[in-house]
Amino acid sequence: MVARVLGYPDLAQSMTERYIKAAVLSDDPYAIVIGTSLRAAELIQVDRGQAAARLLDAARRATGEPSDSAPPQAWAAWGWSHLQSALAAARGAGDAAAADFHLAEADRAAGHLPANADHYRMTVNRANVAIWSVGLAVELGNGAEAIRRAAAIGDFDGVTPNRVSHHYIDLARGHLYVGDRDAALASLITARKLAPQQARYHPQVRETLRMLARMERRRTDSLAAFTSWLGM
Repeated sequence: MVARVLGYPDLAQSMTERYIKAAVLSDDPYAIVIGTSLRAAELIQVDRGQAAARLLDAARRATGEPSDSAPPQAWAAWGWSHLQSALAAARGAGDAAAADFHLAEADRAAGHLPANADHYRMTVNRANVAIWSVGLAVELGNGAEAIRRAAAIGDFDGVTPNRVSHHYIDLARGHLYVGDRDAALASLITARKLAPQQARYHPQVRETLRMLARMERRRTDSLAAFTSWLGM
């Protein structure tokens, strides 16, 4: 994930392949689903959302839908794969209905897991699903809906600072879509406070800053300071 965020898709793909080989050797079917979800994430990054969706559907069919008494690993894999399916639907096909369906399935999985669950180092809990809902609205170009969903998040219990930081990076785009430049910059500043290294190198931060700079008739001190911090 770090390699992908920092713009090294080839390195991320290599590590994903190693993860999948290790998962197969472990004989853990749910680890294999997680590995498949990581591979799907790589496909989504290169605009192959339909291929990712097929891969994720096949992975879930292989293990089947978890029962209420299924182990937490099953629900973690089910929830994480549905989050990736939601992203594939939103980014790849612009299909809001499909994205919402997969999001609801992820939320159902989160209901079977405690907030501090960390199976396979994947955060599948209600707070993170809510964060994903904001990002999905942004992917669909609906800034107003992204802002509405963000306002409904009560807390970020069980979510790592870098993931919350990414939430504010997404939210900045949502504010930008509705023309609220001040709120967009404020969201980026919050993202920087939470995870400075991620904010410095994340390509989405730089793209949002470029858009803000083009939209501003007169560059504010805050915008100039942030741009300078990024070395732009």
